Amino acid sequence: MTITTASAKILIEITLQNLGSWGPDCKLSQVHDQATQAAKLRAHELIPPGSHAKFNISDLTLQVKK
Repeated sequence: MTITTASAKILIEITLQNLGSWGPDCKLSQVHDQATQAAKLRAHELIPPGSHAKFNISDLTLQVKK
């Protein structure tokens, strides 16, 4: 008996906004780290349980308003 299975690697691009806000005393390195973590957590919520996902966060944009 032969059983045939298949798998696929799919690249999906997702843009997430409103990852948080930080006060004026927060260092940009901390903002970057926390925004990256927030992006990973929100993206993970989109993946069905049992699926394997690797997140590569790129083009993180920080906007400083005065």
